[in-house]
Amino acid sequence: MHNIGVNSNSAMTDKKRKILFLITKSNFGGAQRYVHDLAVGLPKSEFEVKVASGGTGTLIDKLKDANIDVITIDSLQRDISLGKEWMAFWETVDIIRREQPDVLHINSSKAGVLGSLAGRLLGVPNIIFTSHGWAFNEDRPIWQKFILKKMHWFTVLLSHHTIAVSQELKRQMNWPFVNKKITVIHNGREIKNLLSREESRDNLIEKEPRLTPYKDDFWSLTIGELHPVKRHDAVIEVMKELVDKEPNTRHLIIGSGEEEQELKVLIAKENLSEHIFLL
Repeated sequence: MHNIGVNSNSAMTDKKRKILFLITKSNFGGAQRYVHDLAVGLPKSEFEVKVASGGTGTLIDKLKDANIDVITIDSLQRDISLGKEWMAFWETVDIIRREQPDVLHINSSKAGVLGSLAGRLLGVPNIIFTSHGWAFNEDRPIWQKFILKKMHWFTVLLSHHTIAVSQELKRQMNWPFVNKKITVIHNGREIKNLLSREESRDNLIEKEPRLTPYKDDFWSLTIGELHPVKRHDAVIEVMKELVDKEPNTRHLIIGSGEEEQELKVLIAKENLSEHIFLL
């Protein structure tokens, strides 16, 4: 069990603790799954949970289906726009002031910066930031990487505690005053019913019938958001070389995201449409 440093002054015995989750995008990648599972999994007898997010994606629908209150921040988006950032910050301030959470749990880069600053200004007793990845690891110019690292450092500094999902993420945040504020907690999922290899392949073939003739071939698999930081393009390049040597190899990429069309074009360009499948 990990103690992530919830301050004692927010402990309540006579009423539920209020937790507000804040995340930038509302698609359903890994960070959104993480927020969803925490929000849905917390005991309703002890916690009052709300989620604030930009957009109107799958995360919002799944939370509403689970009877979790959702707050949409219209101006919160991944793309950089100074006007939108200013609006998103004040929307976030208004939400935190109205909700008065005991715990503000922020996720993703932009929500991290805006949420940690707004939370500190409003005196939220417990601000927790989960780092699912650092934006400075993306393929960007050096000056942008420096600015992004400074923003992440600022977020960790303002938060009462930070969760890193890997030891490497903690190691990379090596600037002063923050190391002791970071705890590594690896993501995990409870899998109740493991399928056999045959059942798994049948399920995947049902989703993508083009796999039917290749049921007995060698399959490899990637699960992840279709985002540049995941480097699916690098996997496609490697597959091009592998298929030349092992033509009975198939690779499945399971996920959705902004890079879907670009990956489809790249797969077709490399003549790998019968070897790489997007599901």
